[in-house]
Amino acid sequence: GGTMELLVYSMAHRIDVIAEVLKLKPSLADAVLPPGWDDGGSEEVATDIMRLAIRYGARFENASAWNLRWTVARYPSLFKLLQEHGADPHVQVLQIAGAQPRRWRDADHHLRTIRFLVEECGGDVNTRDDEGFTPLAHAAREGYAHLVDYFLARGAEVNPEAPDWAKPLYLARRNGHAAIAESLLRHGAAD
Repeated sequence: GGTMELLVYSMAHRIDVIAEVLKLKPSLADAVLPPGWDDGGSEEVATDIMRLAIRYGARFENASAWNLRWTVARYPSLFKLLQEHGADPHVQVLQIAGAQPRRWRDADHHLRTIRFLVEECGGDVNTRDDEGFTPLAHAAREGYAHLVDYFLARGAEVNPEAPDWAKPLYLARRNGHAAIAESLLRHGAAD
């Protein structure tokens, strides 16, 4: 009679189990989104799982940013469905801009994910967190030149209203990313 959390069944693409549980307890629909998807599944099944949860009332305004991040990285078109039901692309642009390199296959995958969020989902390159960090600041801190270049090309503010310690130029310099600091200065960052 033992069971696991629904998100474990989602990760494993077990729509059969999720369907039975939601029939018995529809209030669990918000608990279906997993923190990742197993490699053996398909985007089609993952999408069917989330459509099922949505039919039972799942919303994604308060979904874990972590869970949404790995959904957009693995199944971008599924993220668009979740966005229609409350998922926020701005938060994902901000968080993915500073995500650790081990989380991405390569810089191209990282950039493709950001580009998708901005260009197809309407994510804001100038969104800020509670401390004033922007996606450009996160990318500058981590040394992600591929993202810095993209954000600058998309009109990211090089001098955002934020404490000095949260500004892109300060973060690039503090973390030894001289080439990024030079690029920011060329784009008008205040010294």
